[in-house]
Amino acid sequence: FKLGAEFDKHVLHSVSERLTANRKLKLAINLTLTSISSTQFVAWLDDYLANHLQLAEQLIFELPESAIVHSRQQVELLLAVLRRYSFSWGVDQYGRNFQSLDYLETLRPSYVKVDHGYTGMVLKEEGDQAFLSAVCRAAHNAGIVTIATRVESQEQVQALSHLFVDGYQGFISPPYPL
Repeated sequence: FKLGAEFDKHVLHSVSERLTANRKLKLAINLTLTSISSTQFVAWLDDYLANHLQLAEQLIFELPESAIVHSRQQVELLLAVLRRYSFSWGVDQYGRNFQSLDYLETLRPSYVKVDHGYTGMVLKEEGDQAFLSAVCRAAHNAGIVTIATRVESQEQVQALSHLFVDGYQGFISPPYPL
């Protein structure tokens, strides 16, 4: 229905009240592909951030890796707005486009959240671990925090600790450094 931008605006208005009321709270907001690809939304976001500078330490934006790979020019416009007001951003679903990780060096996200499909592979075959390690090493070598997602067991945490993963989040705890 192409309502992603309206949804994201609603979310941002809602969280601004909560963040202002609780200065210790930090939130990451996943932007929709509709918002990312809309120049009208980016203009709206520019105005919103200019009026909510106090949230720069509390509010982080997450972009799906597919948007970076397929809509690079629009993503760069969005990132220019985030940087103008010192808001951080991260990559969600990282590693789905392993052939296109060159953006790490040029766009410099604060963190990447490894696609949950790789987290499930960590307890399987050694070749799967090698692939996950390579995906994580690419971000790690660029100085970018790497977070594994959908971690469901201590066994996964243990296996991830031997790879280039800086932290995890999942069903056993909130985001936590390894």
